[in-house]
Formats: sequence, structure tokens, C-alpha cells
Amino acid sequence: TMLTHSMLWGLLPVVMHASVAWGYNHPALASPFSRPANQHLTMMAQHGMQDKKVVIVGGSIGGLAVAAALGKMAKMSKVTVFEGDSLDSWQECSLGAGIAMVPNCLTALEMIDSEMADSVVTQCSPITQGLTEGGKPKKFEYDYEGKHGRPFMFMQWKSLRQALADTLPDGTLQHSMTLTDVEEEDDGGVVAIFNHGEKRVEADLLVVADGVKSLTREKLQGITIDASEATMPRTICRAVVPFETEKVIPAATTFGTFRSEFGQRCAIFPAGKGITYWSATKLDAEDGTRFYGDAPLPDVKEALLSDYAYCPAVCSVIDATPPEKLIVRRLATYPPERYFGRGNIALLGDAAHPMDPGQGQGGSMAVEDAVQLALCCREAPLGSEASSGVVAEVVRRYGEAREERVREMQELSQLQSKRMYGGKTFDPRTEWVYSFQPVRHRTG
Repeated sequence: TMLTHSMLWGLLPVVMHASVAWGYNHPALASPFSRPANQHLTMMAQHGMQDKKVVIVGGSIGGLAVAAALGKMAKMSKVTVFEGDSLDSWQECSLGAGIAMVPNCLTALEMIDSEMADSVVTQCSPITQGLTEGGKPKKFEYDYEGKHGRPFMFMQWKSLRQALADTLPDGTLQHSMTLTDVEEEDDGGVVAIFNHGEKRVEADLLVVADGVKSLTREKLQGITIDASEATMPRTICRAVVPFETEKVIPAATTFGTFRSEFGQRCAIFPAGKGITYWSATKLDAEDGTRFYGDAPLPDVKEALLSDYAYCPAVCSVIDATPPEKLIVRRLATYPPERYFGRGNIALLGDAAHPMDPGQGQGGSMAVEDAVQLALCCREAPLGSEASSGVVAEVVRRYGEAREERVREMQELSQLQSKRMYGGKTFDPRTEWVYSFQPVRHRTG
């Protein structure tokens, strides 16, 4: 018996435009898994962005991925990442808990650094089948490895973040630096202001990857996310715990249980040797009552054990989770919006395009963004072709290249979430989702 791809994503919590400005074309790129990563993108010795100073805001997956991509793919050395958390807080943080390591994300990682991508794979748990409450394990219908060269895998979010950080030169990532304002200068340059004026940093290119509540997007657009437009408000509880997943489900298996009449679902994934990731989500009640979110963490754990008392596998994993390790967050589905920046400021990941977790693609889209921005930098012309507006042209081309794929992924993710909470699944255009090919504007 086979498990359809849409059933798998029921377990998760979570075009190319031709441009004539520089007169280049963009041939599609082949799958990366048949040869070393840097061979799919013909390297150029020099380009018009090579000596530009880049400031990146946000030391999470997106910010670190673009720092690595600019250094490895575009050979840009004047890159600094500023992260708001202290080093200790950053190292302890498990905010994302777990992440699906899917083929399009691995494709992008291989393009950045094939050795780093290989190290990431060693920290993943391959998953080949799914299991739902009261059922039997079912092999995935979709042939991940046959079509993309990798199985479906899962890992700890902070392990991917660390793997990206480890590719950066010493001193690239600076901590305890919170962006509080941005100034755009008449000549196109940008000044990033940290810690309310404590530090001012000039940049030729500012890359902002500071999440869904991005201060910079709010400042540039002049609008904030309108909570009144949200649908399906819900609370998600999740954690990664030292727990042998095979104690409750078979090896290489993901488990899910759904109770659509109560608006709740829970999923369990192996996330590395001896590590289990789980997430439990519950929709707000019709009268607006929020579940879990406002209670002390020990009470949240007790409420979860009560809600899933019918499911021994889930209770075993939750029971093994210390209350202080619980991550409790509010979620909602908003109208899909995209804003990739203006002038010499580029936005990336959730700062540019908040992604509903229904398709499990938030992290993957940020890594794809990173590769595309690095490629646009690397293709910037030299000499007389490189006008004073070269950075702004890079930002424009980056947004143009990402617009269509990101928009379709946002819409797909929202549709998946809506149908899942209604107890339904659908065909999520699997091969398109997992096939990432950055837009090329230049072939030489």
C-alpha cells in the first residue's frame, strides 16, 4: 500500500521572467545531484558586485544561507551577519525545532557548498513511509530518491543553522546586534542602525532576513500585517527531545493523528540519531478561545497529554518532553504578500514572503532565495556596464526571479493547510515543489 504525497504533508506542521535591462538570457539548470554543485553554475572570475560591502540582518537559516552563498558562489568577501541574540541565546535557541530536508532545499544547499550539504545529510533521518493512528505503515507513493536523488529527510532546525554558520569565515556572524532603523542615502547606499544608535554600519547592499515581523519591511512598505485578515488562528506546540522514535513507531517512519472535529493534529518525525521532533496544533474555538498559548508551560504539557490521551505514541513523546523545552507559538494564515525590497535593500525568507507551514517550505524558500540573490550578484557586469545603480539592479532582478515561484508556493501552502484542517488532502504538484532551478540572466 502506498502513501500519497499529500497524505505525507498532512503530517507536517508545518516564470522565470525575461529581462532586457542587461540583455542576458536564462537557460534552465540541470539537477545538481549528478555532479559537484559548483559545476551547474559556471563561475566567473570577477563581477560588478565583488567588492561591494554587504550587511545581513538575521542569523537564522535565511541570513546564514545568503552569507554562505555570497561567499561561496559569488566570491564576495565583505559580508557581515548581525544577529540580535547573544551568542549563548543563539546557541541554545531551538525556535524552529525541526525542519523537513526536502529535495529543493538540498539542491540549493549543494549549489552553495557541496561539502556542507553532505554534512547536513549525515545529520538527517531518512523517512520512507507514513503511519496514521489505527493504520499500518504505508510507503510513500512519490519516489523522492528516484526523481531527485535524495530521500525525504528530517533534521533539527538548529543543526542546519549550525552547518551554515560553520561555512562562514571567523568574525562574519556578530551577536547582540538588533536592527532598529534603516537610512537610505541619496547615492544609493544604506546605513543600518543597531541597538537604537549604538552602532551604525554603512553598506552597499543590505539583506534583511529578520522574519515575518520584519521591521525593515514595515518601514519600507509603510504597512503592518493586519490581524483582522487572518484566517485559521491556531496555536502550535513543538519540541525536539532525546527520544528513540523507534520506541513508538517503526524506523524511517513519520506518524500523524488527526481529529478534525476538534481542529487538532499531531505529527512525530525522527530528526537525527536518538532525536525525535513532534508538533501539535489546535485551532482556536469558534468563540475565539485560544488553546495552550496563554498557559504556563507545565499546564500546556498537561493539556496536550489530555488532548492526546487516546494516542499512546503521542503521549509517550510528549511525556518525555520537559516543559521548559516546549516551544509554543501562535499561527494564522494571512493573504499571501511578497516584498523583495527596493533600491539597495533586499528582503529574504519570511521577511520577504511569509509562508504558511502547510507545505513545510518556509526554510527551503529562504535557502532558494539565498542562492538566487548570490547568482544575481555574480552576474552583475563589470566596468562601464556596471553603473552606479548596479546594486539596485541586482535587487530588482532577484525579486523578479523569485516572484512567481514564491507566489505559487504561498498559495499552495495555504490551500494545503485549509484542506488539512478540514480532514482533506490534495495533489500539491509534487515535482514542481521539489524542483528548484534558479533563474539565469547571463551565460558567460
